[in-house]
Amino acid sequence: MAKLISADLTNNNLCILEYSTTDGIMLSINTHSFDANIEAHTYTDIGRIIFGTPVTKIGDKAFRDCSSLTRVTIPDSVTTIGRWAFWDCSSLTSVTIPDGVTEIGEFAFYGCSGLTSIKVADGNKIYDSRDNCNAIIETATNTLVCGCEATIIPDSVTTIEKYAFYGCSGLTSVVIPDNVTKIEESAFYGCSGLTSVVIPDSVTKIGDFAFWDCSGLTSVVIPEGVTEIGKFAFYGCSGLTSVVIPDSVTEIGASAFEGCSSLTSVYCKPITPPLAEGYSMFYDNASGRKIYVLASSIEVYKAASYWSRYKSDIEGYDF
Repeated sequence: MAKLISADLTNNNLCILEYSTTDGIMLSINTHSFDANIEAHTYTDIGRIIFGTPVTKIGDKAFRDCSSLTRVTIPDSVTTIGRWAFWDCSSLTSVTIPDGVTEIGEFAFYGCSGLTSIKVADGNKIYDSRDNCNAIIETATNTLVCGCEATIIPDSVTTIEKYAFYGCSGLTSVVIPDNVTKIEESAFYGCSGLTSVVIPDSVTKIGDFAFWDCSGLTSVVIPEGVTEIGKFAFYGCSGLTSVVIPDSVTEIGASAFEGCSSLTSVYCKPITPPLAEGYSMFYDNASGRKIYVLASSIEVYKAASYWSRYKSDIEGYDF
């Protein structure tokens, strides 16, 4: 199938979708992706789809896997952007959300690794991009739902939503402000260029897959206050060499640090071994990796469920 290079949903006050393809072949359009009838579909120098009525919905998977899409102009008539609407549009560099949009579906911009500019139009009552943050924030809940490599997370944000920075390989560092309490599932999944992250004391849970395959991550500070490190949270973070688990942690998910192939030192401060979901939490770490615990807790850790798998690696440490 031809690849979409550019699209413009507004032209001469008509609802027209314009696009270009790498091979000059007309796209096969899923008519159910939009809520307006297609009156004509032509292709000369560019493709042109003419709708009979204003488009109010960019439906589920409308532009999914259009990996050559670089530009899209969403008209003011649109109120809904569906799930997976721009899934894996890896060449898309900028997007502006009009003031009439009231719903953005899950994973709408999932995998748009080329995004450098995200704006929400002034006057939108549901979403905003406050402080020119280059992100989409749900206003009522202060939840960051979509970010990019140029995002600066505002101090007012309290939650980083699932998949918010999924695949943002150009993101190199991030400062998570003090008001954030939740880093949701897969929030920074696949951010391979991320080298450091500071998690504030306000965070209580690091979600499942939160930093999966952040292979460039060499430093992470897990603060006092975090009680749960989700499954696969730091899976494949091959650049990590050491990690400190604070004494507030009560649960470590399966494979939380699996595949951290450079990890040589784990400093585990809790007196009581955190509840583990399985043996895999420290699989495939560096050869000779040590797990340091309080000297008074050595035997407790060695006998604890799933921690016993690592009893030969557990040593005492004076915290």
